[in-house]
Order: sequence, then structure tokens, then C-alpha cells
Amino acid sequence: MDTFFFFTLFSPILFSSLFFFLEFIGNKNSSIFKKRTFIFLSFGLLAILASLGISNLMGIFINFYSSFNIASPSYENFPSWLVIIIIILELDLANYLTHRFMHFVPFLWRFHRLHHSDRKVNALTTLLHHPLEVIINSVLIVGFYVAFDLPIILIIFYNILLALHSAFVHSTIRIPKSMEKWVGYIFVMPVMHRSHHSIDVSYGNANYGSIFSMWDRLLGTYKQKEVSKANPMVFGVDISKTPKENSMQSFLINPLV
Repeated sequence: MDTFFFFTLFSPILFSSLFFFLEFIGNKNSSIFKKRTFIFLSFGLLAILASLGISNLMGIFINFYSSFNIASPSYENFPSWLVIIIIILELDLANYLTHRFMHFVPFLWRFHRLHHSDRKVNALTTLLHHPLEVIINSVLIVGFYVAFDLPIILIIFYNILLALHSAFVHSTIRIPKSMEKWVGYIFVMPVMHRSHHSIDVSYGNANYGSIFSMWDRLLGTYKQKEVSKANPMVFGVDISKTPKENSMQSFLINPLV
């Protein structure tokens, strides 16, 4: 279990680096060795440290949340494959709700907006999360895990899938439009998630799905920006909320200014 736990911690860096390398291969004019690359990888390492730190306190949060146990569903009469699907869907819904929460609670948005401040958006953007956002998100999502008594092995499995999928949807790898359309009815695809990174808040406050796109469609938060040469996609947040410099210090203090 410890091996899976540590692989889960490092999977965002591993998968983001893999897709970033694939982007590099597809763009001969790009360079891997940029200051942005090292800053974003550093944030990936900070997320690991934050996760390790919060894991040492997890017993306290588990004991707290256990008193609010909502349900401990019995799946004895269900086949294993169906149980796995149900729990994966529950985990994905929890991530959808937490993500939406991050956008609409002003205090939480101050930390989450750093992820949206990136004006390039590629596979490395997956790693750009303020360490305090990582801690807050972990505390919130663990509450869901405990309240619904979800098995740890499926939580680990889901989070590995999530790391892989997040790197994919942030990447600039070209996907056939027909695939984006039809697969997009089930899974979040890059065109859908990149719309979520639009500087236009009407699109930025939509498309909260992590792996499955159904939550946005069912709960009324699906919105797709039509992109063309005359109407290009512009990423980021308001300039006044964007880090002033391309430096670790500026990125870290951004939520506090």
C-alpha cells in the first residue's frame, strides 16, 4: 500500500512530464529548459511535500469526520465491476463539487486562481497549484471519503487515473474533432477543459468536471467556447490577479495580495 501511496503522490509530476515531453516532440520550436518549466515542476514538488505533511495529520481529520458518517453502503449483492464503477463515479462527483466550491468561495478562489493565472496552458499547468490550495482541497475531499466510507484502494486508483487525465486535458496534443465531440459526451476532453481556463469568467466558471463530463451536463455547468481565428482562446485571469513576476516568490505570495 505504501508503494501505491507514493506512486499516487508522484503521479502528477510523472504524467505531466510525459505529456509535456510529447508536446515538445510535436513542436520543434519549443524548448523544455525554460524558467517556467522549473517553476511549475517546483510547484509539483511542493504539492508532494504539502500532501505528505497533511497525511501526518490525517488521523485527526478522519476521527473528526467519522462522527458525521452519512452512509456506509453495502455492495454485497452487486458484482465487483459495478461496485468499482459506482465508487469511481462517487469520487469524481466529489472532485466536481470541490472544484466548484473552490471557484465560488472567495477565500478559496484566491488560492485556486493561481492555477488559472497561467496564460499558456499546457501539460505543466496541471502542477500549478498553490501548496495551501493542495492542503485545503485535501482536507475537504477527505471529509467526503470518510463520510461515505470509501475504500482506500479505490481512492488511490482513482487519484492515479485523475493525475493521468489531468495531464492529458491540459495538454496541447491535438485530438481529432470528431473524437473530441463523441468521447466528450462521457469524458472531459482537452477542448472542454481548456475552455474552463478562459479569461472570460462566463467560461472560466463552468466545466468543473475532472474525468467525467456528465456532472457539468447534468448540473447545468457545461459551456463550450467556440474558438476561431477571429475569436481565439485567451487564457488566464485579470491582470491585477496575475503574479507580477515569473518567479516562485511572486507565485507563492499571489493569493495574499
